[in-house]
Amino acid sequence: MAILTDQQKKFVRYYVETGKPTESARRAGYSEKNATKAAAHMIKDSPNVMQAIEEARELKGRASNYDLEMAMREADDAYI
Repeated sequence: MAILTDQQKKFVRYYVETGKPTESARRAGYSEKNATKAAAHMIKDSPNVMQAIEEARELKGRASNYDLEMAMREADDAYI
């Protein structure tokens, strides 16, 4: 995983969660005044942040697939 500051890590987490860059920057601790600019910079100009977003999305997708598969198995078991 890419090396990020704590604030960038929070941005990545919130961005993957919400898909809203400015809101994610605000929630990560960037000032109201600079949140839009900070979000744009991280998404456009920071390869480490983009790498972390891609990795987090991939992990989230795997977890979602796992949860869906487990739910389907549990449903099957309940009706057998």
